[in-house]
Amino acid sequence: MIEQAQILTTHNLATLVKAGVTLGPDGAGHCFATARRLAGRPLDRRAVKDIAYAWRQMIFHLSVTGDAERFVAGLPDDGPLGPAVDGLRAAVRGEQVTPFTGWSATRHWMLPPR
Repeated sequence: MIEQAQILTTHNLATLVKAGVTLGPDGAGHCFATARRLAGRPLDRRAVKDIAYAWRQMIFHLSVTGDAERFVAGLPDDGPLGPAVDGLRAAVRGEQVTPFTGWSATRHWMLPPR
């Protein structure tokens, strides 16, 4: 439940924007670069959680700028974020997708097999 609330509020970014804080011109790109950099390191539960934070903030930037179609067209679909990129593209097309969360009741799909 807590993570679902964080998805909606993106750790109060929405409140800050509503109060007048402006977002940088390439906020979504910076968030994706952070998620990709973190995904290139050895992954554990904490790393997956941090990647999901960056991903959520990227989604927020895209929702504010309205530039999601152009942005996702330029994303690479290889590497450890490939499944999340595929899901983002499906969401932009209007399809129902499962949100990329930093937790899972079973082993998270980003974590290497044991």
